[in-house]
Amino acid sequence: SAGSYDVVITNTVSDTAASSVTSSSATVTVGPAPCSPSQSNNGRYIVQKFTNTSSACTFNTLPSHVTSIDVLVVGGGGGGGGSNNSSSGGGGGGAARYLTDINVNAGDTWVVQVGSGGSVGVGTTSGAETNGSAGGNSSFGDITAGGGSGSLRATSGGTRGIGGTASGTGAYNGGNGGNPSSGAGGTGNTFDITGSSVCYGAGGGGGAHAADRATAGDQVRGVLRAVGAVA
Repeated sequence: SAGSYDVVITNTVSDTAASSVTSSSATVTVGPAPCSPSQSNNGRYIVQKFTNTSSACTFNTLPSHVTSIDVLVVGGGGGGGGSNNSSSGGGGGGAARYLTDINVNAGDTWVVQVGSGGSVGVGTTSGAETNGSAGGNSSFGDITAGGGSGSLRATSGGTRGIGGTASGTGAYNGGNGGNPSSGAGGTGNTFDITGSSVCYGAGGGGGAHAADRATAGDQVRGVLRAVGAVA
């Protein structure tokens, strides 16, 4: 797994007259495993899609002819809170960063992390309720988009989740979750990086009635897409 490790190498030399032992040590750093994005070609661009939510990965396999890329980074959406005999708000949608015409060179390397979607809270007729959990942050190198927060369980007020935040060039906050009692989730952000317009990061709707669960933010799983021109 990725991380830094101390390694000690021992070398023993023996003959009939004498033996000697020498050792040396070094710190070896192991980076994240290579990414395995899915790839498609929309006729104008090569589109790489990353969905690795379990751990970060390393991406350095751009085609040699690609000199610039567009990048969309979307955080994971928050989960909706659980409700037994009342209602709760929806989870917040993930924030987005969208940057275009980023200059790149052959051999450039990025560490990629895709934020997972937050868990939806439990709401059962037995009375057990749990909050929705927050979505994870997503990043492509130093381009980061925050995950949306989860909403509270009904017995804690059912407060809606708030959309994830982002800062810097091309930053878009995620939509807030809907208020309790069927409130509509906040509007997300629409991008055409794949060749068609797609909305990302809308907030989830609020819960409506007993034993209901508010919905998670629109980005159940964060998405990263790197796009380079076709030769």
